[in-house]
Amino acid sequence: DGQPFPDPLSNNGPSVIYTLTVQNQPPTIDLVLESPEINEGQTAILTVDASDDDGIKEASIGWGDTMLEHFKPFSINTRTYTHRYAGDSGNTTFPITVIITDTNDTKADEQKFITVKNVAPTIRGLTIDPSKAVDSTQGISPSTVITLSAFFTDPALSVETFQYEVKWGDNSSTPRTTITPPNANNAFAITHTYTISNSYTITVT
Repeated sequence: DGQPFPDPLSNNGPSVIYTLTVQNQPPTIDLVLESPEINEGQTAILTVDASDDDGIKEASIGWGDTMLEHFKPFSINTRTYTHRYAGDSGNTTFPITVIITDTNDTKADEQKFITVKNVAPTIRGLTIDPSKAVDSTQGISPSTVITLSAFFTDPALSVETFQYEVKWGDNSSTPRTTITPPNANNAFAITHTYTISNSYTITVT
């Protein structure tokens, strides 16, 4: 009575067949955006943490403003990238898209969003010639031609157009005039003549 237990290593014993399915898994991506809101002209800082059991072959980052960067090989799993947003005509939200490709050409993507805020220009170097026009002890006589000169700065000089307007304080103004930088120091100059003796406040916008 009793039969010997089959030797699992023997060709005469029962056999068990396992069918295994091994599927390649896409890379994992974690993105950290230092600030989701910046001013035009400032730099976005993005940290990318990517991993894959098979290894990572390459990566790409689309910053949402036509800038697309490729990184191959991608040898360090955690890296920090920067991008300067030159500017826009208003507050604009850009998608930042990261695509990671492993050594088996399996891809994964992840997104963050950043809002770039428009910044008002800064007027500098405002002068009036002749300078005695702004001297209360001297002044100028009516019919004297004065020249107002100024220049301005803005983080988005390379991508935006600008307009200036001068209100002379005597119920007259200069129509809005368009400037497309870069020109000579982003400067403008305009003349005006007062016909009545008085004190006037000039406003430049």
